[in-house]
Amino acid sequence: MCYDNYIELHNFVPCRTGLYLDSLPGIDVVMIDGLRKSGNDSDTTWGVLYKRAWDNLVSDVTKALNDKFYVDTKIVSRETSSFKDDYNSSGNAGIKLTLTLSRYSKIHVISVGLWSQSSHTDAVINFYDTDADGELLLTLTEDLIAGRNTLNVDYEFEVNTLYVVIDTTEYPVRQTENKSYYGVSFITTYICSWDWYGGLGSVEQINNGGLNLKYNIYCSIDKFVCENINLFKMAFLYRNALEITHERRYGERLNEFTTMTIERAEELNEYFNGRYEKELLNAVKSQNIKEDFVCFNCKNTVSTKTSLP
Repeated sequence: MCYDNYIELHNFVPCRTGLYLDSLPGIDVVMIDGLRKSGNDSDTTWGVLYKRAWDNLVSDVTKALNDKFYVDTKIVSRETSSFKDDYNSSGNAGIKLTLTLSRYSKIHVISVGLWSQSSHTDAVINFYDTDADGELLLTLTEDLIAGRNTLNVDYEFEVNTLYVVIDTTEYPVRQTENKSYYGVSFITTYICSWDWYGGLGSVEQINNGGLNLKYNIYCSIDKFVCENINLFKMAFLYRNALEITHERRYGERLNEFTTMTIERAEELNEYFNGRYEKELLNAVKSQNIKEDFVCFNCKNTVSTKTSLP
């Protein structure tokens, strides 16, 4: 996400827009220092305000786009595997999930399930792009108990093929086979494929399997805004100003930046909110999203005219 990439306060560039904090009228780094809570530094305070501004911007863009598009947020939600009785101890084993992602969709892995033969400390599960020679995207390290384990992942991936394995020579687990769903064509119990709105998908059990992925595919408005930040940058900056104004009014410190009358607080809130809503409206109106018909299905305007006899 864009807000993961913010750098030190005095050289902060949201989403690499080239616009700095000092671009906001009446706001600078000294003010942020005056707003920080006890125990926090300025960078931490600004990071919290920035994330809050980004989340609110994404939420408001989602609502605004619904007036122009049918925004299909969740596309697919499934789990990959069923457990068998036999244990697997033959090496790296797991799941290969292949999907044709649309332009602004992501794979969100909710959890990984496995059935361990015994308890282990710091068991490792690796997530790769495409195969074992691809980029290592995530390493999950968790303790296992003997029996069924469900390990929380809560991570998003933007690859078309996700390869997830565990070393079963170190951590023997039950074998798995593909879980049956309506419309899924089984080539074998170890590989299946299906059509879904927008593309193709398949699940392959690697080396007799051993893992069960719970996942969904969804349209990421966060990704859409971040990759089109040149259109949303002014709305984002004014949203930051609005969050700073709220913090000035309701924060716990008393100083020259936070001590003001209710009238002045309301004046600032009205000004920044007005500019924010104007910039957001202009940015949304400028969108004609032809690169992703799966996530953004245009609402056609139909007009009627009554003719009297």
